[in-house]
Amino acid sequence: MKNLILFILFISCTSANDIKYIPKETMQKDTITNLINKARVENDLNELKCETLLISLSNIKAMQMESDKEVNHNGFASLQVGTESFVEIVGYGYKTESILFQNYMNSEEHNKIILGDFTHIGSYTSNSYNCILFAKY
Repeated sequence: MKNLILFILFISCTSANDIKYIPKETMQKDTITNLINKARVENDLNELKCETLLISLSNIKAMQMESDKEVNHNGFASLQVGTESFVEIVGYGYKTESILFQNYMNSEEHNKIILGDFTHIGSYTSNSYNCILFAKY
C-alpha cells in the first residue's frame, strides 16, 4: 500500500513533459510499411523504423473502423505518444495494398506525410480497413 501511495504521489507531481517515452522498435513489417520505406529511400529519405506501440494502436484503430464499418479519424489523430509530431492515415476498400499505397502517393496530402519528417511507423490492415501511424520521437 505504501508503494502505491508513493506511485500516486509521483504521478500527481510529475507533469506530462517530464515523462519521456522510449520507442520500442521491432522488425515486424507489413507490405504497406515496406512500400513506404521503398518510396522514402527512392526520395533520399531514411527508412521509418517500425515501433510496437504504433503497430498496436494502428491495429486497434483498423479493427475499430471495421467494427463500425466506417473510415474516420476519431481517436488517435490528436494522440501524442511522447512524440515531437504524430499523424495518421486511414483507408478502406482497396483490392491490394499496392493499390492503396499508390492512392496514398497520388494524394498530395498523404504523399507529404509519407515523405515527411517522421522517424517511426506502425501500420495494420483488417479486412481492407487500414491505419498507418507516423511519429517523430
